[in-house]
Amino acid sequence: MEVIELKNADSDFPDLVKKFGGLNLSACYQCGTCSSDCPVSTEFFYRVRRIMRRTALGLKDKVLPEKDIWCCTTCFTCFDRCPQEVNPTDVIVALRRISAREGYTPQASRNTSANITKLGHAVPSLEDIEKKREGIGLPARPPTAASHPEAIDEIQKIVKKRGIAEIIRFNWDKMELEE
Repeated sequence: MEVIELKNADSDFPDLVKKFGGLNLSACYQCGTCSSDCPVSTEFFYRVRRIMRRTALGLKDKVLPEKDIWCCTTCFTCFDRCPQEVNPTDVIVALRRISAREGYTPQASRNTSANITKLGHAVPSLEDIEKKREGIGLPARPPTAASHPEAIDEIQKIVKKRGIAEIIRFNWDKMELEE
């Protein structure tokens, strides 16, 4: 059983989560449906219910730095089954937004964001794969933004406008992440 001390709770944290998209957080009454139906929780010790409780209590320091909010696959099972329409997926995405802004973005997520910014695709195109694709009559690159420089330009405009580069610490001059 987890002992929770509320002396370090941030009473403004639940409202911040609502502002970032977790609108129905306060409707959660801890039934556990989100955790019992979560496909990730069956493989790992991952509990949506615990995230929801800590968030509602304002335990910002127990939520934002933890890897748990990044384990969610956004399959929307909890969203679909929540009897209170809390939409836990929305809460977790809101927590990710806040966490990223506070510098807790996992390296893998930063790498993916940098690839999308730089290449227009999450996974870099490898020369070997491009040759294999051409060898079987396909274009070297699949029809993603990576094949369209104008689309990459649009992605980069969005990244700049939304402040994503600052959040992931992307260096525009070097076109790579800063350490």
